[in-house]
Amino acid sequence: MNLTKENKELKEKIKAYESYYGNRLVSLCLLCDLPMNSQNKVSVNRIKNYQSRIVGHYHPKCWRKIKGGWGWCQESPVKTMRKLNLGCGTKYKEDWVNLDINSNYKADIYHDLNKFPYPFRDNQFDYILLENILEHLDNILDVLNELHRICKDKAVIEITTSFAHSRNFIIDFTHTHTFALNSFNRVCDNAKDGRGYIKGKFDLIEEIPIKGGIGKFLPDFICRRIWNLIQEIYCLLKVKLLVKK
Repeated sequence: MNLTKENKELKEKIKAYESYYGNRLVSLCLLCDLPMNSQNKVSVNRIKNYQSRIVGHYHPKCWRKIKGGWGWCQESPVKTMRKLNLGCGTKYKEDWVNLDINSNYKADIYHDLNKFPYPFRDNQFDYILLENILEHLDNILDVLNELHRICKDKAVIEITTSFAHSRNFIIDFTHTHTFALNSFNRVCDNAKDGRGYIKGKFDLIEEIPIKGGIGKFLPDFICRRIWNLIQEIYCLLKVKLLVKK
């Protein structure tokens, strides 16, 4: 029996999903893309037009969300924004893909962010969160290029990092990089003093320094002039980048 175009696309998608972490064959959920085992999956061997018995797999909780459809051919009502929480630690987020290196924390995937490529397909996420993670990694440019690969066009990357000269940065000996005002201008095309370290991939949406210590009692224009002279004027830096493809 000939397969329809929709069924062929589904077959190719399932075949691609069977390859995960190199030579390790693991079924991935067709909705959330996370690995499964035989105890936590629902097999679906029927699709919208009944013209093939291609088998797809879903986590039970994902299948309950799309119950009433017959697999990937029918648009899912919850197939909306895909969000990734990198380095989740103790901040596990429901309805996000949570990744961490430490198996003592609850996460969906465990992976070292200094090792490339990350275990995700191209153009997969709409929103990526890195909260106090980037300053711990070895090569910032390689990380940003990898984030660009797994992001969709016009995705948003939200980064929170310790500010240079802050107590948060100084007391943690695992910090390998410092960030300050205009640091991310070097990789953003729309920044006034960009250096072009990465071209054509990011625009800067916003850059917000978070005041700490004496900085809480000083106006913004003074803080921006003396942050490199007095410790703890700013404690954190929050940045949002827009992905361009």
